[in-house]
Amino acid sequence: MGKRTQVAKYVAVDLLGSATAWTLFYLFRKAYLEPIKYGYEVPLSLDQNYFKGLVLIPLFWFGLYTLIGGYRDIYRRHRTKELGQTLLISLFGVTVIFFALLLD
Repeated sequence: MGKRTQVAKYVAVDLLGSATAWTLFYLFRKAYLEPIKYGYEVPLSLDQNYFKGLVLIPLFWFGLYTLIGGYRDIYRRHRTKELGQTLLISLFGVTVIFFALLLD
């Protein structure tokens, strides 16, 4: 299997994973958190904000992982170094998403 194919798999799985995480978080927020906040059932619908997030969140994570070189030299990466980088960039990314998108 070629290097480009393997990198394409990494990118596809990252995009799919972040889109899935966004979908699960959105549904959890609508089904469990907003009824507690507002005191009544909130209709569960996939509105425009969901679809904006479905595009922007995966692109945001893809950009961050590209900036740290996550898709470069995939066969020469050290596991412990990669784990540390991933944890650090994930903490940074979650903080940015929390303050930029979720505090509305």
